[in-house]
Amino acid sequence: MRSILEELYFGNFHMNSGFNAKDPTYVEAVQLKDINYEKLMATLNGSEKEWFEKFLEADEDLKGIENYYTFTRAFKLGVLLMTEVFTNTGQATGENEIK
Repeated sequence: MRSILEELYFGNFHMNSGFNAKDPTYVEAVQLKDINYEKLMATLNGSEKEWFEKFLEADEDLKGIENYYTFTRAFKLGVLLMTEVFTNTGQATGENEIK
């Protein structure tokens, strides 16, 4: 079996691979979103629908950027925590080693 670094390098490790799209809470949220989207679209005229679609696209772009920064910040924090655990230096908190 390859290491996690190798799996990442070769593109075999995906963050959503453990995601369960059949989770009842997730399914319910998707259904509620779809129902409300359809109701809202039925009330909008042509140009309003276009504006709303552009809004949704911009919102999706923002979510992607936010998710990227959340992931990278969490990853860096994880690396700092592991560094502290293995070196016992208090590096992540800025504290010296406790004896």
